[in-house]
Amino acid sequence: MTRPDGPPEAANYDTGVDALFIADPGAPDRLAAALTALHGRIVGRLDWQTGFGDHATPQVIVVEAGGVDPALLADRLPDIVDQAAMVRAGLVVALGVDEIDVVAAATLGGGTRLLVDPTVGDCVAATTIAATQSPTVGST
Repeated sequence: MTRPDGPPEAANYDTGVDALFIADPGAPDRLAAALTALHGRIVGRLDWQTGFGDHATPQVIVVEAGGVDPALLADRLPDIVDQAAMVRAGLVVALGVDEIDVVAAATLGGGTRLLVDPTVGDCVAATTIAATQSPTVGST
């Protein structure tokens, strides 16, 4: 990490994380900002209604669950958790207080990091940790 003299959000984390990004178009930008700070590469971008397609294997799947309908979360998150396990990617889920129960029910037991009302810095830290613990590190 390169720490500038400016504000913390101007730090350069320079990890080059490959991520699959799942969010609705109007979702908060905290995970996108974290990936930008990490010099990450978004290998695929999906909304909640889109199934998995062809894209490069991600090190991390980052999911913005804040404000998403709980019924949709309950329906789609198990598939996302399974996909992360199948491709051996880390999973980072940013969520709000209202989504805790449904996200926890779908993700407990794995290597998922749940971020409740996270800052961009929290998203950067969780994504970096998930990427470094992913068996796909360095295997593009």
